[in-house]
Amino acid sequence: MESITNVQIATVIMAAIGTATTVLFGVWRIAAHYENRNDNVHGELRGAIDKMNEKNDNAHGELRGDIKGLVSSVNDMKVTLTSVGKDVQY
Repeated sequence: MESITNVQIATVIMAAIGTATTVLFGVWRIAAHYENRNDNVHGELRGAIDKMNEKNDNAHGELRGDIKGLVSSVNDMKVTLTSVGKDVQY
């Protein structure tokens, strides 16, 4: 039976270290790729959310203006109804 030499043991150890290093580097590159992709997508999502918030702020401003106009109209009607009520007292 042949004995295993130190060179063979060193070759196996170096091959295992090389394989592990290659696998870890590959995993690191994949993780870096997905991290960059997620950062880009989150940036786009933040932009979309900012646009929606701006649209909502504009819509709320218009709605506030419409409500103020309605309140003013209702107050005018109150004054008119009050004066009509005074004029038509039975």
